[in-house]
Amino acid sequence: MTTIYATPKNEYHTYMTKPLMTPIASSAKSKQDDSLPHPIYTAVSQQCQICAEQLKRYSHADSLPIDTRQAPNLDIGFGQQRALKALRTALDIDASGYHVFAAGENGLGKRTIISRLLHQIADHASAPNDWVYVHNFSDPRTPLALALPAGQAAQLQQKVGELWTQVKETIQASQYDIAPCTLRPLFDSIHQPFSSLPDVTAYLDALCADMAEHTEQIVHGNEEAAVSIQLATTPSQYTVNIMVSHDPNGGTPVIFESLPTHLNLLGHIDQTIQSGTVTTDVSMIRAGALHRANGGYLVLEASHLLEQPYAWQSLKQALQTHTIKPSTLASNTAFASGLSSEPVPIALSIKVILLGEADLYYELLELEPEFDAVFKVRADFHDDVPRTHEHELALVAKMADIIDDAKLLPFDNSAQAALLEHLSLQSENQDRLSLHSDRLIKLLHESSRHARLKNKDIVNNTHVTQAISDMDERSGYLRDLYWNELKTGQQLLNTQGKAVGQVNALTVVSYADSEFGMPARLTAVIQPNIGGGEVLDIERDVDLGGSLHAKGMLIMTSYLRALFSQHHALNFSASLAFEQSYAHIDGDSATVSEGCALLSALANTPINQALAITGSMNQLGEVQAVGGINAKIAGFYDACCEQGLTGQQGVVIPMANVKQLMLRDDIIAAVKAGQFRIYGVHTLSQALTLMTGLPIDTKNKKGRYRKDTLFGKVLRRLMLWDENQNAEDNDDDKQAKKKAKKKRKKKRRKKDNQRQPDANDNKDETTKETEYL
Repeated sequence: MTTIYATPKNEYHTYMTKPLMTPIASSAKSKQDDSLPHPIYTAVSQQCQICAEQLKRYSHADSLPIDTRQAPNLDIGFGQQRALKALRTALDIDASGYHVFAAGENGLGKRTIISRLLHQIADHASAPNDWVYVHNFSDPRTPLALALPAGQAAQLQQKVGELWTQVKETIQASQYDIAPCTLRPLFDSIHQPFSSLPDVTAYLDALCADMAEHTEQIVHGNEEAAVSIQLATTPSQYTVNIMVSHDPNGGTPVIFESLPTHLNLLGHIDQTIQSGTVTTDVSMIRAGALHRANGGYLVLEASHLLEQPYAWQSLKQALQTHTIKPSTLASNTAFASGLSSEPVPIALSIKVILLGEADLYYELLELEPEFDAVFKVRADFHDDVPRTHEHELALVAKMADIIDDAKLLPFDNSAQAALLEHLSLQSENQDRLSLHSDRLIKLLHESSRHARLKNKDIVNNTHVTQAISDMDERSGYLRDLYWNELKTGQQLLNTQGKAVGQVNALTVVSYADSEFGMPARLTAVIQPNIGGGEVLDIERDVDLGGSLHAKGMLIMTSYLRALFSQHHALNFSASLAFEQSYAHIDGDSATVSEGCALLSALANTPINQALAITGSMNQLGEVQAVGGINAKIAGFYDACCEQGLTGQQGVVIPMANVKQLMLRDDIIAAVKAGQFRIYGVHTLSQALTLMTGLPIDTKNKKGRYRKDTLFGKVLRRLMLWDENQNAEDNDDDKQAKKKAKKKRKKKRRKKDNQRQPDANDNKDETTKETEYL
């Protein structure tokens, strides 16, 4: 027969967040049987135990499309409405500085979303002007920039090239003195298409005049007078150098520059050596990304831009001056002198979108005073969305879009459900779905591969599960090293029994792309009658503990000082350490485990080693949520499996983390079978009850902690240490008094001995005097 114990409300109210309806046994007032669990422990464990249904949220396959071929159409703005609204605002405003910084974690698909949005807009917009550089016959070192309607740059280049051939043939067949009258008809034929462009017609007139002036050189093919680049069919001064040309029906350009160096952004001017002299000309001007994107949109990775010398300064200057001026290579080469070129700047009309993480955005705001003036709009990309049926369908549409684009096998609804559950695991929240595209794309590819290997024409949930397992195995090298140490006994860990001042803390190891949970032994040692309650954090003192870890330690220490200093002086010092830990430790998720270890050592009360614990804590003793909860639980469960499941093992986690649980199916099965337990706590007191099996801070009518509570045991030990110290002090005082008394007796005896010879001397003198008389 199982007896359910109950306790008066005032004895366990500090442990409960709501009243418990527990039957009262007929022997409730009788003395507690030591072989049975304490009633408060029973009540706390019942209330805090998490049922299997709370450990994972499943997606229902029957509510999803039969396969991805039946998926709804993709909304490119799904989950990123805030960011797209900011982007559209910037794109609609034609004013200086309305460029965009798209902030969000890597892997969210920012570039894809922005590219699709820009192409949607660009396809319905008018194509921008073409730009060419031509020789300046008035000042050869300053090539002229000519703007032409979209598509006409190539036409001008072709006609001038044909004109050169015709001029050369015509002049060779004519007398030099009639070469003006010979050239004019040829030029008249190409004026007509460009008659509405004054700059172009002025250039053609100058070109005609120069050819007429240099007919002799043209006839004799004087290479020095008409220098051209290698393989060119037209002399450089008669070359039309196209910087950018557009399809009249192609809309505005959308350019992504993967290597945004100073020269790749602004363009550059090549140089050559002829007769020992460094020279350049109009034909050697090269276009940059700003030329290609002019009149449209330029997308750049902010981190790549900042890695390149002078790139940010060049981009900023171009955006502020609204001009593009190609850079010369002279300053970056060994050529110290020669013929230089200073092309006329091209007018710039563009929208620039920088992609980067939020931290980089804040750094730029802090370190670059003009950044906010140039990039006035920030577009924030979210990394997850609420897990609603509508959003699940939208993510299935995203999967279908990736599958179609990559020509993968279709995914049935069981595979879709498995992927959605994995996206919840990635967001570490039952009610959220991760929007990270990188891992989703990899899972889709690898799941399709497994289906093809098994000669299937559709992907199901078993293929997805296998792909997830493969990806975890590839990143599990460090995890395997740890488990090997655990198997061989090199890593000390107990998942059974009890120990004083020793706790199994749940931790997460993160390195590069590898992340896994593992338990770590945390120990506390007490030095009675030394110090005033100081706690030595060994990790921090050897520079292995980060600032957040140190903060958690100080909060825990502050809580304990406030808890006991009002009752008794803290006549001890303590030390805490993660055993066999040789790497940097940070985060405050060990605060609760550190508090449990320290209080166990202070009370000389053992902690159940079958339980592991994690949780942050505030100065009020309230347990707060931590990160990596699923990996932490899996790590201790695997350790228990390695050492043998007993049915008593489990973990204690913050109750605030319960909604983040997306555990493995084998862990959930163990919980259902009663082989593993998961508890959620609100307070340190609840955690201590589960770990020690004792009531923690119940008080008697006089407001003092009861003797059978953990805090009562702590205070008794503090007083005992004080009494022992006083007894030692009393013994010392008695010894000191005895020594002082002996010293005084010895001193008196010495004085007495000194007085006795004086008396004899006086007697002898008296006798002598009598005899003389």
